Amino acid sequence: MRNSTTFRKRLQAVIIALLVCVATSSDVLGQGRLAEPTWPQRFDIAAGESTGFGFAVSQPGPIAIHAQWQGGPLVVSLSGPLAQPIERSGSGSVDLSYTVTANDVRRGIVWKVSLRSASALLRPVSSASVLIDSHNAVTLLRVAKTEAQGTVTIQHPPGDMRQAEQQLKALAGDRHAAAQQQLSQIRDQLHQAVQVRQAQLQKAMSDQQATRLQQLKAQAAQSSARPGKIAGPQLQAKSSDVAMSPMAMSKEGLAPKQTTGTSQSKDIGAAGSNPPQTVAKPTITSLSVSEGQPGDPVLINGSGFGSSPGEVHFIVNPGMDLKASADYWSDAQVVATVPSAEKILSYGGYVYVQRGTDKSVVVSFKFNPALQLMTLGITADKRIKSPYDTTGLGAFCGCIAHEGAGDLFGHKDDDEFFSNTTLKNGWVVDSVNFGIHGSIFGNANASVSDSRIGTNSPYVKVHWWMDTFSSVDYNVSVNIKGPTGVPYQ
Repeated sequence: MRNSTTFRKRLQAVIIALLVCVATSSDVLGQGRLAEPTWPQRFDIAAGESTGFGFAVSQPGPIAIHAQWQGGPLVVSLSGPLAQPIERSGSGSVDLSYTVTANDVRRGIVWKVSLRSASALLRPVSSASVLIDSHNAVTLLRVAKTEAQGTVTIQHPPGDMRQAEQQLKALAGDRHAAAQQQLSQIRDQLHQAVQVRQAQLQKAMSDQQATRLQQLKAQAAQSSARPGKIAGPQLQAKSSDVAMSPMAMSKEGLAPKQTTGTSQSKDIGAAGSNPPQTVAKPTITSLSVSEGQPGDPVLINGSGFGSSPGEVHFIVNPGMDLKASADYWSDAQVVATVPSAEKILSYGGYVYVQRGTDKSVVVSFKFNPALQLMTLGITADKRIKSPYDTTGLGAFCGCIAHEGAGDLFGHKDDDEFFSNTTLKNGWVVDSVNFGIHGSIFGNANASVSDSRIGTNSPYVKVHWWMDTFSSVDYNVSVNIKGPTGVPYQ
């Protein structure tokens, strides 16, 4: 009985709430979502941008516009059901007037006033995706600079706001459908841009390593032809720089196992025909570089390496002693390639040369892991300013749609992404992918105004603006690079 009473009370509460919602919705629909702006309205215009204000006119009569501002010269434009906009430019203030005719009203009731800089043309819109990196960031990062600030007042005959709202809703619906059709195309462009960037990085690294390898081999061959002429700084062996077996590792790192002196070998022949011969142990005196990543060539100078190839070992992590390939070998110089290793961070490791059972003293060599490229799409770590609608968030890119086709005002603001995200484990920002939909409606645009390329912060700021009855959609993602196989968080 008690449960039945409780159920009836809850049902009554739900019914009352529904009735309130219906009444509220009917009231809103009856009045219309749009309302006549109060005048004057303030405006703020940056170089290459425009802003505006819309209004409705349902009967013939005069339109009078008065704009005043501080800053550079502006162009004030009146458009609507006209063959061509009516424009007037000035410095400090502009007055513009027009008398609406009955024919104008029959053609449409929605009008707008736009303001733009007279000295700076509207920045053209490109639908091609852009990759911003450390080389072109100076020219591609665009920071909005205010050129004029002021107010505008518009006097006009009365207008039917409900009819104007229906007209603008239809306009916004057509624009949204067009944007949805182009979403897959924009995704493909950004995905292709990421693949191109990956190929560029790989080719640049491969070409650099190949060139350096040829240089070091030529340098080693020249030194071999001139005994005693060994290039490279001489190394002072440290007490910790000792030879060790691949298994000579402790939990904390290297467990030294000292081997010094010389080794003896015996020529094959009649027993006792030759006395034991003393052979110098391998000794490293210098390296061409003190650090490197997989694929980098390293010239090892020293003595006692032998005329036939032995082994070069890199200790790249505690417990990881890797044999390297040798591209050149002589008794005094060896050119080796840093071996591959994944899922490890940078490590202050060692390199040593081994001939038979004899090992040189280890020499410090910092191992830098190979880098991989990943792309961060839009996440929940974002601040998107109104009016907007997010659509098509993908694994590697997102679409931000600022929809202003259905209201009476121009808009501009800054969207921010990854404000609270920090990359870890050696990951840094490589570049930013940015693309604008080709379906921009009216006068609008967007661009990246700030990023943290080269740091562990993937933060990106996008500045956008749109005139009255306009919309702009864009995609943004961040390319990051870090140790292969190591997570970035």
